[in-house]
This record gives sequence, C-alpha cells and structure tokens, in this order.
Amino acid sequence: MNAPAHVPNHLVAHFDFRHGAGMEADPWAEFAKLNQGPEIFYSLDQGGYWAVTRKALIEEILSMPEAFSSAFNSIPRMESNFRLMPPNLDPPEHAKYRKIITQRIFNISQVDGIEADARAFLRGLLDQFAPKCGGDFMADIARPFPIAVFLKLMGMPRDRLAEFSQLIDVFFRGEDVDKVGAARMAVFKFAQDWLNSDPSGDDALILRELKAAEVDGKPLTGEILSVMVLTLILAGLDTVSSQIAFITHFLATHPAHLERLAGDPAIIPNAVEELLRRFGIANLCRSVVSDIEFHGVKMKKDDLVMVSSTMAGVDENGCANAMTVDFDRPNVKRHAAFGKGIHHCAGERLARIELRVLLEEIVLRLRNLRLKPGAKIQFLPGTIMSLRSLPLEWDVA
Repeated sequence: MNAPAHVPNHLVAHFDFRHGAGMEADPWAEFAKLNQGPEIFYSLDQGGYWAVTRKALIEEILSMPEAFSSAFNSIPRMESNFRLMPPNLDPPEHAKYRKIITQRIFNISQVDGIEADARAFLRGLLDQFAPKCGGDFMADIARPFPIAVFLKLMGMPRDRLAEFSQLIDVFFRGEDVDKVGAARMAVFKFAQDWLNSDPSGDDALILRELKAAEVDGKPLTGEILSVMVLTLILAGLDTVSSQIAFITHFLATHPAHLERLAGDPAIIPNAVEELLRRFGIANLCRSVVSDIEFHGVKMKKDDLVMVSSTMAGVDENGCANAMTVDFDRPNVKRHAAFGKGIHHCAGERLARIELRVLLEEIVLRLRNLRLKPGAKIQFLPGTIMSLRSLPLEWDVA
C-alpha cells in the first residue's frame, strides 16, 4: 500500500508487528530496534498505522481520550456490531461503566480475598505437574491457573469456560475478520447463558452485583451486561496466561535470576514489576478523533495509532538498559504494562496477585527449571502476544 497523502516520506517505514522478520523469535528485540529511529513513524503494514516508539509519548496518548479515541483497539481496523465495554468507550460514557467493574468486581476486598483460592488452585495444578519433571508449562499451568482464579472470582462454572481457551486465542491473535467475529460471538453466547442462569449462594455474588448495577439511574440491558461479561472474560483469561508464560520462559533460561528469587523470596513483588515492564504484551491502538498535530506530526481523523506496552517497556529513553532484567531497579512500578489514563487496567491488582503467587510457588516446587533440550519456542505476535507452547524440565524439590 501507499502512505496517505498527509504522511511525509521521511516518516514512512515498514513495521509488521504480526509477521515481521524476527517477531516469532524475539518480538521485544524487534521493538527495541525502533529506539534508533524517529519518535513516531507511519508503518505501511497491517492497513497502515502510526507507530509511537517512546514510552513518554505512548503514555501521553493514553492520557488524551479527547484526541485519541478507544473505539478501536486492534490493528488492522476491524469493524464490529458492538463495542467492548468499557475498553471501547470514551468519556463521558466510559466512567459510568468502568465504575461498575472497579466497585462491584475488582474492589480491593473482593480481589484480595481471592489470594488463598489462587494459591490453592496453583498448588493443586503443581501437585499433578511437578512429579512429572517435564511438560508443557503453557498448557498445564499458564492457561488453567488464571482460568481457575477468574472462574472463582466470577462464580462461573469451571467445566465450561476452559473450552473457550482456543476461541480467545483466535480473538486476540487472529487476522481473519470472520473468524475473529465468530470467536467473539461464541464467548458472547456463553456470557448470555451465565447471566440468564440462577445460581445461589456466595458463588452468585458477582452475578447479583452486575444485575443490580445501574447507569444514569436505569438497570443495564441484557445485551450491555453480556458485552461487559464478554470483556471481562477476554481480559481475564488470555492476558495473564501470556504474561505467566513469558515470565516463566525468562526464568527457565536465566538460572541466576531464578536462584535469586528462590534464595530471597522477599524480592518477588519487585521482580513481578520488573518482569511486567520487560515483557510487555499488549499492542493496542487508538484512533485520531480529529485532525491534530502531535509532537510535530500531522495526523488525520480516523488514523490508527499504536500504543504498545511492548514498545514502552523496551524504550531506552524511558528506562536505562531496558532490555536487562534488574530486580533491584529503582522506581520499578513506573512501567506501562497495565496502560495509563482512564483505561488503566481495572484488573491489575488481581494480575499482580496471580503473578506473585506463581513465582512464590514455582521457585519452591520446580527446582533447576529449564527449557527441554531441543525445544523450539515460537512466540505468537499480535494484539496480545503469547507463546504456542513452553516445554520445560525441572527437578522436584
């Protein structure tokens, strides 16, 4: 494709974050190369989009919803019959629906109360996994662990949601518009079935909270509730699974870091933050609301702009020695792994608990954790990056 008329030639380049050379081997290294180029350039790939290569500018865009809309979160642009709520909403509607999520689902007491269950779920998985001294960590731990935690939090039937793992993978990394749409509708149908169910007891708490929610003094329609639940499912299952996989892959290939955690578990919370920064996974976008000049670059209405936590985490301008994992790094929480601004991830507290519990347990149970000899690791680039599989070996503690 050719660049639009308003894009100057010196800002035109190729950067295919889905299929570019090196993306399946080490996507962060490919993003890090952008440090050597301009702050903003226009990629001719994936239908054309602006790529922002500096953490500070990414955070600035995320904090300007009046200029950069969240109506589209994915590159290339994919039209949809409905919007994810609240991720695809802009002010003032966004705050009305986000408040329901933060106050009725991800409130501090609700989330903190899930830690004991999360640890019990993980220990149960490790009881089956650890004695084997080898296996696919992605399939046996990284995917089922956050699914189990999410199901417990939401009071959803555990035996049904696991079937959606493949559909969610298609939703986040698929490029066929029809297949992505079909996957979304299948999960949407599950959300509708759950909302129409009538469970009792403590497991129905979140369901009752959602059904009691109001916006502008009116109860939410069944369709809006289903879209909100769909959003929670998509956000709660895939992102944490992928983050777990990348963090565990790093530890399995960096024994000194693994031993440091085993010898000093008190640094695990800091390690979680540093690993979140170094292995950012979200390549989202914003669309330009109206013609604007942003840091000297003229953007037109409806242009797509990539705001990538992958890029933000490896930007040398925002973090010295960004490709190095340093558990003692100062100001370790100053990363953009959970976004910035009004769309800052509502589930970040839950994700941090899951990652901390994971590290605390595996450093005790899976000693000398390492890649299986001959294993070929395939990274899956896309809107949310992931791994195809993670074959590991270890010694039982």
